[in-house]
Amino acid sequence: MPSSSSTLALGVLGAAASAGFLYLFLTSKPNTTGRVKRGLCGLYNLGNTCYANALIQGLSSIPSLVNWLRRLHCDGDETRFLKELKKLVLDLDAVHDETLSAHDVSEALRSHGWTIGHGVEQDLHELFNVFATTWEEELGWTIERRMSTGLLEIREMSEETRSREELAMERCCAAVKLQSVLRAPSQGFLAERIKCAVPECTYKRIKHEACSVIPVKITRQLQGMRQLRVETLLRDHFRAEIIRGASCDECKARCGRTDSGLIKQAGFAKLPPALIIRIERLGWLPSGACYKIEDHVDFAETLDVRDFCFYRSKAEDYEKAAAESRTPERTSRIVGGAAGNASRSAFGDAPPTLGALPFKTHATIDGGSFVAENLAAARYRYQLRAVSEHKGLAESGHYLTYRRGLGPNNHVWYLTNDSQVTRVPYSKVAGAQAYMLYYERMRVPRQ
Repeated sequence: MPSSSSTLALGVLGAAASAGFLYLFLTSKPNTTGRVKRGLCGLYNLGNTCYANALIQGLSSIPSLVNWLRRLHCDGDETRFLKELKKLVLDLDAVHDETLSAHDVSEALRSHGWTIGHGVEQDLHELFNVFATTWEEELGWTIERRMSTGLLEIREMSEETRSREELAMERCCAAVKLQSVLRAPSQGFLAERIKCAVPECTYKRIKHEACSVIPVKITRQLQGMRQLRVETLLRDHFRAEIIRGASCDECKARCGRTDSGLIKQAGFAKLPPALIIRIERLGWLPSGACYKIEDHVDFAETLDVRDFCFYRSKAEDYEKAAAESRTPERTSRIVGGAAGNASRSAFGDAPPTLGALPFKTHATIDGGSFVAENLAAARYRYQLRAVSEHKGLAESGHYLTYRRGLGPNNHVWYLTNDSQVTRVPYSKVAGAQAYMLYYERMRVPRQ
C-alpha cells in the first residue's frame, strides 16, 4: 500500500494536472467578444481557381467597393451573385484566421449561365468582366423592381392631378437617381472627342461611354524600356490619334474632301471611386504564336491622373502653377539639400496621407494659395490598394495578389496566395510583375 506521504503527493499532482487541463480548456476556447485579429483570411483553391481568389482579394482591398456591397440589400434570388459576393468580401476582413471558399460565388455565376469550370485555368481580367456584367444585370433587375413598385404608388397618389408625361418624367428621373446610387464604384465614364484635322474646320463630336477597367499595353516601342512607369502606359493609351483617309461631314459637304483626316482624343469624363488598370501581358509573334511580356512596370503608391482627364484645361493649370512659383512673396518655405534618407524617415513605411503628400519639392508654412492649389490637385490622386500578379507562361501559370488590409491594418501589406496569407514589406509589392492594379480615389480633406 502507498504511504500517506505518497498519497498526499499524488493528490497534489492530480490537483495540479486538473487545474492545468482546466486552464488550457478555458484559454483555448474561441473568444467571440474581444478576439484580436492576426491577419487576413485566405481562400481555398478549388481546382485551378487561383484567378478567382486573386481577383476577390484585390476587390476586397478597395474600401469604396466594400462599403458599396455593405449598403446593398441582396435578399432575393435575383441578386444571388451580389449576395454571395457581399458575404465573402465582408468575411475576408471580419472572420479571423480561417480559410474561406469562393464556391458559393462560383455557383451564383453558374445560375446566370456562366461556365466556371474547376480544374480549368482562366484569365483574371476576363473573370472581372464576368463579375461586372453579372452585378450590372442584377442591379438592373433591382432597379426595375423598385421602379415598378414606386410607379404604382405615384399613380395612386397623383393620377388625377398630374399628366402622364409628368409621371413618365418623374419615373425617369427617379430611375437615373437610383442607378447613380447603385452604380458600382469601379465604373467611371470616358469621353471621346473626334474633330476635323483641318484647323479652320469647326466639326467636333463627343461621345461618352462607361468603363470599369482601363486596359493599357506595353507596345513594341515600350518593350525593353528602362524604368517603364504605369503613367507612361496611361499616356500612351490616352494619346491623340490621327485617323487618316477619313473626313468629317462638314468637309465632305463643303468641298468634297474625303481625306482631310480626323483627330481622336479620349480621357476621363468622370473619375471612378475605384480605378482598376489592366496591363496587357500577351504579345504575338509574326508566326502567330503568343508569348508573355515580362517587362517590369513601375507603379507608385499614389497615382495622379490629372493629365488624363478630358474636361480640364491642362495648359491653364500649368501656367498658373509656373506663375505662382515665380512670385517673390512665397518665400516662406523649408528647404534642404543634405544627403541621406530623409524622405523615407519623414514618412516611414506607411503611405503618405493628403496632409503629408510631397506635392512639390518644398513645403510652405503660411499655406495660402499653395494649400488651395494642392488640395485641388488631390482630387486627381489615387492610392494603391492591391496588385495582382501572374507567374508562369502565357498558356499556363498562377495568380496571386498583394493587398492592403482594411481598418487598422490599412497600412499593412499582405501576400495572398490562395489559402496562404503572409505579411510582406512594400518593397516586395513594388517588385511584382503587375497584371492588375487596384486604386482607390483619395479623399480631399475638408477645409
